[in-house]
Amino acid sequence: MRLQRNFLWGGASDQNKIAWVKWEAVCLPKEEGGLGVKDITSFNVALIGKWKWELFQSPGELWVRLINSKYGGWRGLNEDPRAAKESIWWRDLKKLCQHTQQGQLLNNSITWQVGCGNEAKFWEDSWTGGGNKLLEKYPRLYTISEQQNQLIQNMGNHKESGWEWDFKWRRSFFDNEIQMAVSFIQELEGTRIRPTTADQWVWDSDPTGQYSAKSAYKVLRQHVPTEVQGEEFKELWKLKVPSKAAVFVWRLLMDRLPTRENLRKKQIDFAGFHMSLLWKCGRERVTSVFSLLENNSSLVGVIVLGEFGACFPYPSKTTFYSACVLYCGRNGSI
Repeated sequence: MRLQRNFLWGGASDQNKIAWVKWEAVCLPKEEGGLGVKDITSFNVALIGKWKWELFQSPGELWVRLINSKYGGWRGLNEDPRAAKESIWWRDLKKLCQHTQQGQLLNNSITWQVGCGNEAKFWEDSWTGGGNKLLEKYPRLYTISEQQNQLIQNMGNHKESGWEWDFKWRRSFFDNEIQMAVSFIQELEGTRIRPTTADQWVWDSDPTGQYSAKSAYKVLRQHVPTEVQGEEFKELWKLKVPSKAAVFVWRLLMDRLPTRENLRKKQIDFAGFHMSLLWKCGRERVTSVFSLLENNSSLVGVIVLGEFGACFPYPSKTTFYSACVLYCGRNGSI
């Protein structure tokens, strides 16, 4: 991440330049006020999440069978650390799945598509819909069940009339548990257990139902608040101008140019500077004042050039952005 920042703002290993825009904002999509730069941390989590998906989806692969024998497969990701030494890769994967908010976001995007019940656990997995496990919905029933940690296929039998549940309890229901038991049975009515189809995972965040790092990255970033609201950023990136010019106008719209006020906020001494706005490019110092004014709920751009006070109003936002880019390009400031 530091390399990305240095590349964007021009820093080096022996010096630090001012990061005018916070990194969270830089990583936002362009239409939301960012530059569309990938957040490496979130993207790394999305790639790591692919391992868990493949552990379930590819049981016949050699590497999956090896993980199953050594760590217990994808189920082992939800278990406490074992006494035996675990690899760094496996520990990182378990940490992601168990203890991070991002890991929970990925887990919540996976739902069960139950077939014959050969993979999903009846009480401990959220296979009935709604994202809740049966043990969470009916905790009292779970405590008296004799079938804890059992797969769905072990909770009943296939008969000529169809699937029939066969529940076993340690004791009879108390009066205050009867209504809970009724709700429990009603929820399971209509559940189809298909003997010829294996259980599957479905990735809810992609129309295909298949996990991808791209869709997982979107899931991880969707809770990041947008920096701005408005159409100006969408219009900006439609302009057919060099990227460097577009980024300059982006900073202008974000009010992140080295103006006197912004330098003062950074507690930077600018004694000796007598111009309204000063930034340095190569050997030239170019001064301009850019502002966006609110006028009857529509933005009007005004450019004041040099010390002559020449003003040019631009009622069209697109025309204003183009003028900013053309002026700065001609005067060597970008």
